[in-house]
Amino acid sequence: MMKHKISISGYVLICIFSSFFSLASPYISGNFIDLLVTSKNTDFLIYYCLIFAILSLGGIILSFICNRIYTKLQINIVYELSRDIIQHIQQLPISYSTMNDTAYLSQRINTDTSAVITFCIGIIQNILINSLMFTVPLVMLLSFNISIAFVLIILIIVYLITYNLFKKPLFKNSYEYREKQSVFFNKLHEQLLHIKFIKRHGMSNCFVERLKNTFKYMINSALKYQKISYLFSGLDNMIMTLTQLALFIFGGVEVIRGNLTIGQFTIISSYFIMMMGAIRYFFNLGKVVQDSLVSYNRLMDIVNIQPETNGALQIDRVDMIQANDLTFSYADKLVLNHFSATFQKGNIYTIVGMNGSGKTTLVSLLLGLYIDENQGDILYNGIPIQQIDMQHARRELIGISEQEPVVIGDTIRYNLLLSEQDELNDMHLIPLLSMLGLDEYINKLSCGLDTILDEKASNLSGGEKQKISILRVLLKNPNVMILDEPTSALDENSRERLQAYLKSIKHEKIIIIITHDVFLIDICDKSLMLYC
Repeated sequence: MMKHKISISGYVLICIFSSFFSLASPYISGNFIDLLVTSKNTDFLIYYCLIFAILSLGGIILSFICNRIYTKLQINIVYELSRDIIQHIQQLPISYSTMNDTAYLSQRINTDTSAVITFCIGIIQNILINSLMFTVPLVMLLSFNISIAFVLIILIIVYLITYNLFKKPLFKNSYEYREKQSVFFNKLHEQLLHIKFIKRHGMSNCFVERLKNTFKYMINSALKYQKISYLFSGLDNMIMTLTQLALFIFGGVEVIRGNLTIGQFTIISSYFIMMMGAIRYFFNLGKVVQDSLVSYNRLMDIVNIQPETNGALQIDRVDMIQANDLTFSYADKLVLNHFSATFQKGNIYTIVGMNGSGKTTLVSLLLGLYIDENQGDILYNGIPIQQIDMQHARRELIGISEQEPVVIGDTIRYNLLLSEQDELNDMHLIPLLSMLGLDEYINKLSCGLDTILDEKASNLSGGEKQKISILRVLLKNPNVMILDEPTSALDENSRERLQAYLKSIKHEKIIIIITHDVFLIDICDKSLMLYC
């Protein structure tokens, strides 16, 4: 928020200046009423109409400016905070992402960042304005009637006592409701995420039942939160009613006795309402603080998680990767046990083994995705992986094609480059398209490489997705190529051409292939067998 301090300062100043229009209005209205009662001519009408018109127009203009600045600030800062939280999550151990559903995290981040920023921007302005709305009317009321001011002091004390009684229950119930709400939205997202699976297995009723159970928990926590919130607001309304009755009694008696004019009573009533609004703001601020504190604590729960280790050393090439005595477990399941291997430039390596033997896990360890969670050592060019900037290495020196290819909801061009700034080199691209048999598919598309792929890539076959994933790696041309089951959805011709191409470029690279394909095993220089 610090970089927006000039905009925030300007916003607060304009809001404060705008509040003076509101403060002046009751005083002018009261005097106008007294003139209507006592004056014998109508000359003052034009004068007061002009003042009211200026106040009204000025208030409208300033309100528009305030609202405009607020909207821009709120949207920008919420985006920046959400972006920073997401970037932080991307730096956390990958186990955090696998343990938390993305829909749950997305809803939680969106809700909590919006609540915190709205509170932070609003409180700067509202505390100043409501302090002004309390102080100026109090001075005016003291000049008219000390008894009414005394009633307000008692009111403040009652408000403070009430807030202290409700502070902890409000926080506790609000936190519980937010958590249950996030879990419910996670299950709601699940209903849409697995539609094809649900239809295939006829499990609609079963999945709806899962949603119903989380809804029960959410509505129970919502009702508990509503109960405490209503009691809090109900006491506020009761106190407001009693103070208004006190105003009517004190003010009415003073008017009847002739100590106040009708105009003065109007002024007192208006300023009294302003003060009540300011006091109620500070009273309800306690509830808003507790709600915002819930969101703040939920965000800090994420922020306080230690990011995974990422060294400062940026290497410019990879000639050798060593895995020494690697041991790794998922929870209580041992996946790798004292595994050692060396991968050197100029060779093709295949990793084979039964499902669940740890092939993909080994690749993840070599990539540094579990850098703080494994036993043993991984070295790049003889340097411990903990000292290396692996984010830079993965971005610049390593390319991976996943067994289940990831396709982004964007153009084919973007999916190949994963960048909006880089440009494709046709001299490099065209032979690779032909090698993988993608040229005919691309040429048939009306927009070619600029064809938009939908989020689930339903406009691609499995083979086409795999080819795009492989092509992404080949175009990147990294020092280390990792291909996870690259031929599982390829036709025979594409597979043979890919094998020939990998053999032709291997002298410059480390190529690691996870495969069950015996033809790929034939072209490898060394095969590593993993056992369950």
